[in-house]
Amino acid sequence: MFGRERGFGVLRMASVSILHVWMGFLCLVAVSKLADLAPFQASLATWRVIPEWSHTIISMAVPLVELACGLAWFLGLARGRVVWMSVIGLGVVTMAYAAQV
Repeated sequence: MFGRERGFGVLRMASVSILHVWMGFLCLVAVSKLADLAPFQASLATWRVIPEWSHTIISMAVPLVELACGLAWFLGLARGRVVWMSVIGLGVVTMAYAAQV
């Protein structure tokens, strides 16, 4: 019985470690976008699936949401929700990119 419990503990530690790396990466990407919004806005301008009027709003909202998710994770706030928000965000961006291509 002790071995199974220990195995689950190792698995949980590994998944939390991977999520720490993921959220750290999310924060890094968000800060780099916020530091220089122009390239991100230019990239969004090439996407046909995004209405032109929304480029500025999206270029500011996406990095702010990414940063909020990362900071909430490291502050220990609703970690389950934060993980789902980041997964859904990644899914939306991936679907928009796939529709673009």
